[in-house]
Amino acid sequence: MGSRLASVFLVVALGLWGLCSPALAEPDDPAGWLDSYLHDADARDDLRPKLLALGADKLTELIRAYPRPKPPAAGEHKFETRCPDGFTRPYWLWLPDSYDGETPAALIVCLHGGVMAAPVDSSVAIMRWYAKYLRGRETPRPVVVLAASADCYNTWMNAAWWRDAGRANIHHFIREAKLRLNIDADRVFVSGFSDGGSGSFAMAFNSPDMFAGYFPMCGDPLIPITDGQTHCYSNLKGAKIFAINGVVDPIYPGKEIEKLYKEANKDGANIQYQLYPDAGHDWGDPDVTFPRFLDLVDQWKREQPADIDWCADRPSRRNWLSIDETGALDKKHNKAKKPVPRGGGSYRIDLGIKVPGDFDERGAPRVGKVDKDSVAELMGVRAGDLIRQVDDTDVANFPEIRMLLGRKRAGDNVKLSVDRDGERHTFTATIPRPQKRHAGRVQAKGGSAPSIEVHDVTKLSVWVSSEMLNDRKELTVRVNREKAFSGKVAADAAVLLDEFARSGERTPRFIARLELDVRAVLK
Repeated sequence: MGSRLASVFLVVALGLWGLCSPALAEPDDPAGWLDSYLHDADARDDLRPKLLALGADKLTELIRAYPRPKPPAAGEHKFETRCPDGFTRPYWLWLPDSYDGETPAALIVCLHGGVMAAPVDSSVAIMRWYAKYLRGRETPRPVVVLAASADCYNTWMNAAWWRDAGRANIHHFIREAKLRLNIDADRVFVSGFSDGGSGSFAMAFNSPDMFAGYFPMCGDPLIPITDGQTHCYSNLKGAKIFAINGVVDPIYPGKEIEKLYKEANKDGANIQYQLYPDAGHDWGDPDVTFPRFLDLVDQWKREQPADIDWCADRPSRRNWLSIDETGALDKKHNKAKKPVPRGGGSYRIDLGIKVPGDFDERGAPRVGKVDKDSVAELMGVRAGDLIRQVDDTDVANFPEIRMLLGRKRAGDNVKLSVDRDGERHTFTATIPRPQKRHAGRVQAKGGSAPSIEVHDVTKLSVWVSSEMLNDRKELTVRVNREKAFSGKVAADAAVLLDEFARSGERTPRFIARLELDVRAVLK
């Protein structure tokens, strides 16, 4: 019955949104252009100038009027979508009986663990636990649950939740849910187990504007930084986090993770957490865990701070301010505090070897796939190879391989001996160092006259909302007390289109973007 309902829902969705090729869009149908722009990546270059030519006012009308399909039946529904990294992935939605399409629903996004090898539907198990405790529960609003898929095994490791591409995919799944359903944009939450818990922390570090709260289970906030991601605890200011961990967890021991939570909280974070004394790498007592999370879903909502303290080493955004480029500035120009990225944690060694999706944790370590341009591919490892030794130490399964690689650091040499077609082959390589990036920081006060101080930020943008403008539609921006911009600001169709395509929110929050070259302002 569930699969039949999912098929019906998909047909309805296709009828409204088309997911069509450019040829199917009517020549003078702006609503059709917008639909195709959202769902057909190959059509965007042709459709973008047509949509921008409509102007900001007309485009705003189209965005506000973008239709939703008829509310689907309660229960599970499976969909597929082409993610920003070009791969098509499934995702699942669970709808309660109370969802009627009229009342905006809260949304919980579930991230699975084992990103390198987990089956594509792993997040469904977490979704079903939430559904179990939502059934029959009285809530102020409906709660929809989304199960996302990384599918790193069949795509690439950059789809790991904490990497740039993986986080963009999470945003995309949320956008799709907002386009399909009436989702309250101020009540979107992310929850995950193991790697999904670490991914939840990564979203808190990098994407706090999207979420009302975070529920990591058996995650480690340092995993993203061991994979080359720069994180500053100061970025967690204002993020609502409730985490659970097991004291006897053999992978992320609860008492060790607790030290990280306390460290983060001293630097401005507010991580609430629960340690289960007898729990291992699991979510403890689900009769306690999930109802507690759902109580917080009822209480928490997204907050958009006017004052911002934000650090990044790549293009990154916090509410109305984004860091677009970092680089060394003269000492006299660094008025903001120096960013303090969190160090520590062993580098997460990724040779580019993927284990089979159905592998036995204690089974023979046979290579399932090898990532293109990875260390393993450069070494000469092939799919089907049976790994027998790491640095002359015999191994019988993948956990033993992970343990030995966990002792390595970037710059170390590694040797693998494999059996292939009855012959022994030995390969060696040097583990590459993660790319070093220059971290910058902005500290700013918002309002009708934003004032920004920077540290090693060379380009930034102010994202303008209507509330920031005075009665004459004017705005003044200062960077390090120097006037960087003063004048009228008009709604920009390109910003409206890009914001809708990114977030799926039909009520535009930002209408224009002021791109500022910090060096030019401060020269």
